[in-house]
Amino acid sequence: MTNTTNIFLKKPLIFLFITGLFFCFKKAASQIPNPVLIGYFHNWQDASAPYIQLDQIDPRYKLIDVAFAIPQAGTDYKMQFVPDQVTIPTFIAQIQTLHTQGRKVIISLGGATAPITLNNTLERDTFVNTITNIINTYGFDGIDIDFEGSSLLVTGGTISNPIDQPIIHLINAVKQIMANYQALNNQKMILTMAPETAFVQGGQSGYGSIWGAYLPVIDALRDSLDILHVQLYNSGSMFGIDNNIYQQGTADFIVAMCEAVIQGFNTTGGYFNGLPASKIAAGLPACPSAAGGGYCNPDTVKAAINYLRGTGNAPGAYQLSNALGYPTFRGLMTWSINWDATPLCGSTYEFANNYTSIYGLPLPAALIDFSAIKNPHCGTDLYWKTASETNTAYFEIQKSIDGIHFTPIDKINANNIPFGAEYHYTDNHAMNTIEYYRLTMVDIDQNYSYSKTISLFNCTQQNITIYPNPSSDYIIIQGAATDDLIQIINPLGQVVLTKRASQQNESIDIEKLSNSFYNIIITNKLTGQKSVHSMTKQ
Repeated sequence: MTNTTNIFLKKPLIFLFITGLFFCFKKAASQIPNPVLIGYFHNWQDASAPYIQLDQIDPRYKLIDVAFAIPQAGTDYKMQFVPDQVTIPTFIAQIQTLHTQGRKVIISLGGATAPITLNNTLERDTFVNTITNIINTYGFDGIDIDFEGSSLLVTGGTISNPIDQPIIHLINAVKQIMANYQALNNQKMILTMAPETAFVQGGQSGYGSIWGAYLPVIDALRDSLDILHVQLYNSGSMFGIDNNIYQQGTADFIVAMCEAVIQGFNTTGGYFNGLPASKIAAGLPACPSAAGGGYCNPDTVKAAINYLRGTGNAPGAYQLSNALGYPTFRGLMTWSINWDATPLCGSTYEFANNYTSIYGLPLPAALIDFSAIKNPHCGTDLYWKTASETNTAYFEIQKSIDGIHFTPIDKINANNIPFGAEYHYTDNHAMNTIEYYRLTMVDIDQNYSYSKTISLFNCTQQNITIYPNPSSDYIIIQGAATDDLIQIINPLGQVVLTKRASQQNESIDIEKLSNSFYNIIITNKLTGQKSVHSMTKQ
């Protein structure tokens, strides 16, 4: 990640830590739906879980945690955040786009590789100033506390009366950040936390070091905390409140760990009073590769959440102490949206689809193909196919010259056939650049999702003729210069044949190609100029 220097707030901080003082914040409950699907967006490129544009995240994710704001080099308290794959203005614009859709975007602090420790008031004040500056610069709706490693340690005291300065300073810093946000925005800042199990439920085993170290923070900020989603992964075994031990990656682990923070439990540092079920979500990996351990398949997750919500039977040995369950249980959190979106680990948006299934929400259109090809007139023919349509209103066709900023060009009403349908659309407005296309699939209830983005080279007319076209066995390319590069591209954008022209009337065998539409891209050996042509194999 790239370092940058944040501009400190110029006004001095005035900390409002008067015993018994209550702030009159506008409540944030209405800002976050119940239930809610929460996901972490990782702000870096990963070959296995590629970077996706913030404003292209599946719309079922209503609360998005941007990971991460981290300390500047040489400190563990002076915070910074810089978008990794886009410019700062673009990232700000993408957040604003999500806001127009009623979604919330917060900045997550820390993560597994960036410890944050506030040892004194100077470090606390710097932390507050830099986080406030990040929130104000980007328009974040709040913060997520994801302190891991050595960030928080307990050496004494109790849950209700901590003595460790980093814990005390963190509590006071969050209060001041919230006060700053309230003063500027006239509403409550969203606050979530994502501790590891050892820092919370682990307090039952022993209160000291990392064990239970989050509990004083949760306790002190319980009235301001919107959602606690403990990471139920990368965890060892943990005690449930029934004094039995449960292993990660099971339905029992999900149920036991969630009920523990709802019901509360004893520690040697005092009793931890539970939180309302409406403030608890289950944090789980999106797919097997997203975490070192703790992945549960969709059926296991569904069985656990249904039991927690009181809509299903016990999926294992653990029995809820509240036999009626918790109907207001807030929802699901996942690491991460990027892992959920990639088809390289499970199916695309498998976690979001399971959330939809658990809460009985309609599924978006199931798109199984989206392709494009240049036609002989330099227009673009778009083709797409759905496997099912039970709640789809229309498809909006969007076009871009940079793959980031898209403009709607037309919309096609959905056939709304349960077993799916095929569609075709022609864009006759060629552009002198690479063209990018995507679909927005809009449901009847106005939820929507994006297709993948596909791109085509510009269609530059040259004195090149391709015949016979259509053809079943061979084509002749007339007009290409010797050593010009010839590439045949299938509707998925894959290069299926590459060769250099050896003569002006180049014969190419296409008998082994599948019957379909193809683009032929011819690159001039001297200028690098590309021309795009179409061909049909039949």
